[in-house]
Amino acid sequence: MIIHTTLMPKKQDVVDKIMREGVKNFRWKNDKAQAGIAVIDVDTGAIVAVGASRDEAALVTNFATEVPRQPGSTAKPILDYGPAIEYLNWGTGQTIIDEKYSYSSGTSIKNWDNKFKGVMTIKTALAQSRNIPALFAFQQTTNEQKAEFAANLGWSPETNGNGTILESCSIGGFDGVTPVQSAAAFATFARGGTYIEPFTFTKIEYVDTGEVYENKPKKVVAMSEETAYLINVILKYAVTSGQIGTGSISGTDIAAKTGTSTIDASAKKAYGIKANIIGDSWEVAYSPDYAISTWYGYEPRISKDYYLTGTEGGNARKEFTKALVKGIMEKNSRFKKPKGIVSAEIELETDPVQLASAHTPKELRSTEYFKKGAAPTDVSSRFDTLANPSNLKYSSTASSVTLSWDATPTPKAIDQNYLTEYFNNSKIYKPWANNYLNKRISYNNSTFGSFGYRVYLKNAYGTQDLGFTTNTTFTTNVQFDATTTFIVKSSYQKFTANQSTGISVAVAPNSQSNNNVPSTTNPSQSTTAAASNLNIYYLGPQCSTVDDYKALGSNPRDKIKVVADGQDVTSSANITAECCLADNLDSCGHCSNLVSGTKYSITFTVKYQKLERNKIVTLSSSC
Repeated sequence: MIIHTTLMPKKQDVVDKIMREGVKNFRWKNDKAQAGIAVIDVDTGAIVAVGASRDEAALVTNFATEVPRQPGSTAKPILDYGPAIEYLNWGTGQTIIDEKYSYSSGTSIKNWDNKFKGVMTIKTALAQSRNIPALFAFQQTTNEQKAEFAANLGWSPETNGNGTILESCSIGGFDGVTPVQSAAAFATFARGGTYIEPFTFTKIEYVDTGEVYENKPKKVVAMSEETAYLINVILKYAVTSGQIGTGSISGTDIAAKTGTSTIDASAKKAYGIKANIIGDSWEVAYSPDYAISTWYGYEPRISKDYYLTGTEGGNARKEFTKALVKGIMEKNSRFKKPKGIVSAEIELETDPVQLASAHTPKELRSTEYFKKGAAPTDVSSRFDTLANPSNLKYSSTASSVTLSWDATPTPKAIDQNYLTEYFNNSKIYKPWANNYLNKRISYNNSTFGSFGYRVYLKNAYGTQDLGFTTNTTFTTNVQFDATTTFIVKSSYQKFTANQSTGISVAVAPNSQSNNNVPSTTNPSQSTTAAASNLNIYYLGPQCSTVDDYKALGSNPRDKIKVVADGQDVTSSANITAECCLADNLDSCGHCSNLVSGTKYSITFTVKYQKLERNKIVTLSSSC
């Protein structure tokens, strides 16, 4: 009888050396520590190398094929995110939350670091192996969907008496899988979604009879090739982002997932163990050519003298995997993107996921992958260009202009009623709706500031920022003539990238629009009206540079003239000045360090008796 095996001697030698000696950076801690290793050919599904046991005696326990162990977080792609991508069409940019959460039973669930990282994509959540998002993803698909997806990959998660998969399985809390089962499942992702039942021989020839038995392994289309690719993208990111150490091979994509199981506190107590111990340590690494699954631990899991610490398990799986990848993986091999996959630049934190807008900040942009037809098409309105105010009117004297306009509706991005409804109705945010409503309000306050209007003057010398107001009237003292245009833009106080395009009007001295500027009873505007009797005149040339400004003197009082009711009150008025870079109004400070050849916006604040007003002077880079 001749048996044609699938084992590859050179790759088996790599495994055998590890099982005998360990590796340079991790030697076996004692004679009781064990490992199970399985290497599967992605193309054929064949087992090409195994590490069964450190015990070379006959009839030993085979840890690669015979002893199912808790898979820990290696279960997350198979029971949580894989089904959600397959059946719910999630993309790598799907929003998910990492906050305080509980199982359906009410028992709380924790992350490995006992921290919460908030809103993130599933790419980040799976790469960083966050438990809470994993459970939430698990809960979004039906039991039938999870059961079918897992069974198609050769896994049998634990169920209750009714056949319902236990929620603890979402983080791999079940017994269990073997390294061969683990490698076969992840090889399915690598080959594009078709599961091949692992096998160790291709045929048997019976010499006496001439009969030949051909071994034809079972094949199942476990998922779409798009689902498989999206899992590959995420688990490759887990490696390239530094979350998982696998080593590298020139020109080859490596994807990976680690897993750790826990030990009950009662078991630790029974043996009087106070150390931070775990039950099992896993790492699965795969490329387009091979899938390698490594389990490390003890049998039994815990005893008085032998148990697995987190440090030992973490170091073992990492160093073993690096050696296996180096000795087994091929060079220059990349995962192939199916035609049914598209990329899109999204705005993070959106639900449903939406495209980034023209003004979405850089830190909220991310390019993610989706199934064709399931990619977002709606553009987020959170940072949309603001709507213009309307009905701009004016009245002027020889040296002052008062503008008025009709208000712009409050943008949805800061409308608390809209935001309350948004978070309450979001399937993703709903369990934490009030928390995220408050977070969004805090973000708006710190990033946007108040919503209102920014007023500009435009003339032959350029455009000058006159200031920001939350009112619908604005009075300014400024030099102007019949060629001067005033512009009003809806704007946030701090975030100006999405200002409205603006409405404008040309204003000549001693004139007014057809309808008088309406009076107001708003107390905050009465000071502005009274301040029309307080006039500020800049003493430098109309086009001034930093050098012109400095030539006037070192004190703000040297640079302007203040007139109240026709009287020069400069010497008795309180005058301060703030200097900002004209191209970055958030960069402001003391005016003593102005740099020649730079454009600045100078805001003079004048207080006299009960009157107060501002004057903005723009310093040009050259005149």
